[in-house]
Amino acid sequence: IVVGDILSVNSHALASIPADCVLLGPASDLKMDESTLTGESDPVKKKPGDVILSGTNAVQGSGKMVVIAVGVNSVAGKIRARVYESADHEDELEGEDSSTPLFTKLDLIAKQIGIAGTV
Repeated sequence: IVVGDILSVNSHALASIPADCVLLGPASDLKMDESTLTGESDPVKKKPGDVILSGTNAVQGSGKMVVIAVGVNSVAGKIRARVYESADHEDELEGEDSSTPLFTKLDLIAKQIGIAGTV
């Protein structure tokens, strides 16, 4: 799928939208489940011209849409990038925490207990 492609979706297969799109008319009472992005559990009714975000699911109706963003340029891609970026920063912070004086002393005590337990 590339920008400019036309996608046809329907709710029969609980279609998951793989890219950010704009709904083209006429739509057949299309409702989307956006809970994966917004947390809102109620389906959102879409009309021609509305943006349909990647990672959402068609739960009612059908429609055709044009792709406007894919991969890391889509909303879901940007969210994933931020999540992985923050996870990388947490790893860096964990590396810094392990060299604190408290962890150094705890490591020493654990080694001493291990040596005392084998004697």
